[in-house]
Amino acid sequence: TAPSVTTTTDQGTYRNNTALTFNWTVATDSGPSGLDGYDFQLSSDPAFASIIAAGSQSTLSLNYTGASGSFYHVRSRSKDKAGNTSAWSATDGILVDTEIPASSADALPPTHPSGTSFTVSWTATDPVASGTASDVVNTRVYWRRNSGVYQLLGTYGVGTTSVSFDPSTHGGNGTYSFYTIATDNAGNVETAPATADAQTNVSPTGINDWNRLVEG
Repeated sequence: TAPSVTTTTDQGTYRNNTALTFNWTVATDSGPSGLDGYDFQLSSDPAFASIIAAGSQSTLSLNYTGASGSFYHVRSRSKDKAGNTSAWSATDGILVDTEIPASSADALPPTHPSGTSFTVSWTATDPVASGTASDVVNTRVYWRRNSGVYQLLGTYGVGTTSVSFDPSTHGGNGTYSFYTIATDNAGNVETAPATADAQTNVSPTGINDWNRLVEG
């Protein structure tokens, strides 16, 4: 009689750490020989066609370091002292992504007439040098007027890449600067840039409105 099937768990769908821990539940053995530990297999393939690590142990967890840019799946099975083994446990896998996403606000015209709104747009990607990206989950857009402190305009999901900005509700005329910060599903967060991604000057006429100049 084979012992009972275990249930394997990981640390979630995504992780931004190269150290992984997998756990499985304790099994029971109704036969006379008694439980004799657990077999495990670690693979980047949900079908376990290729094995990264495998072995047997008496504890209920597996620690693995050095993970990077890939899915990791672990399955376990229980065995008794007579050599009977349970079926392998199911596994959903965890994606390791330690690389930072990238984003940037798109360039704006140098000047913009006061009294009207303009569109702030941006791009955000989650590139990886190798392996599989966890993908961008949201982008935060920051703004400031003149030399003031940057403030959060909003946090936008992957389906949004632009927002309307009304200077009249953010201080009126002045120089407006914008930058973005992207976050991916694994929790990697982009660092704020040293300078603004985009900038425009909001004024009554704009610096190139020659019709307003009067000869002195």
